[in-house]
Amino acid sequence: MLQAAPKRFTGYLHDLFSNHLALALPPQDHVTELHATLMEYVQRGPRVFAVRNRNTLERASTFRTGGGDQIVWTDNSPPWAIHSILFKGEFLDPESFANWLKTMPIEFNTAHARKLDLINKAGYHVAHLFDVQNGRDNRDPGGWSTREVEIRFLRNIHPCNAFYVPLAKWQQYGGDPAVKAFFYERYSHRYRKLWDEFLQAVAGESLSPADPETRYSYSEADWVRATERFRKYRLVRASTNRTTPQIRAIVAILNRDGRGEWSVDDICSLMSKGLAAGDLKTRQDPHRIFRYYLKDLLDEQVLMKIE
Repeated sequence: MLQAAPKRFTGYLHDLFSNHLALALPPQDHVTELHATLMEYVQRGPRVFAVRNRNTLERASTFRTGGGDQIVWTDNSPPWAIHSILFKGEFLDPESFANWLKTMPIEFNTAHARKLDLINKAGYHVAHLFDVQNGRDNRDPGGWSTREVEIRFLRNIHPCNAFYVPLAKWQQYGGDPAVKAFFYERYSHRYRKLWDEFLQAVAGESLSPADPETRYSYSEADWVRATERFRKYRLVRASTNRTTPQIRAIVAILNRDGRGEWSVDDICSLMSKGLAAGDLKTRQDPHRIFRYYLKDLLDEQVLMKIE
């Protein structure tokens, strides 16, 4: 049984990792075996790839590129499933991996129903070292190269691209460059035998040197209820009459994203990226800023609750 994430922590990230986060990682030999399977699949398997969705409408649908590769659009549930398989020692050899992909959960509800949500049930969020949704070839997928599809697939599936942080304040810490640099350094040692091949396969760049003094702090009060995390909102208006800079920044960030419909998790991830980019200016948790202005956004009919 996977040990649950601590309800609160204040201190150095390296202590949180050593005492808690490291216990959530699957055994190294299991990761090594799956890495070999993934490399084999990309080279010789059928051209069917589970790729992270860019917008809500894509999720669970399929698409064929101009080069003939078939894309199955997923949410963040495949990394849950991969973690459960690795942690329990259920190996996927090259011959069976293609068949498993046909039934792999591509939506959160399916992962929950099939009990492939071990990491989530333990109170962890799956974050990524290298972006799984945007930042590479953002043209229409029909024009994506075979290499582009493979990179997106591996970033979505490969366990070396996934790291685990407590659900509390995951929006703040999951995208924090200092936290990513920390995990990059730890993983480069933990998975050193395959690390160079992994980086080449996912077009991963070297992240900034880790700071041993990186701090990490959260409490039980920061946890987001599951019912709130999966609630969805639709952008109805692309502007607001309010003059407060923060609410204007929130609307601008949502409008630029272009999806038009998001879960709370999606929005909080966007706010964290907006904070990192300087588009949203605040010293508080960006998720709290969004929650603070949510009623105003609903009252003004900028956002509409759809689920």
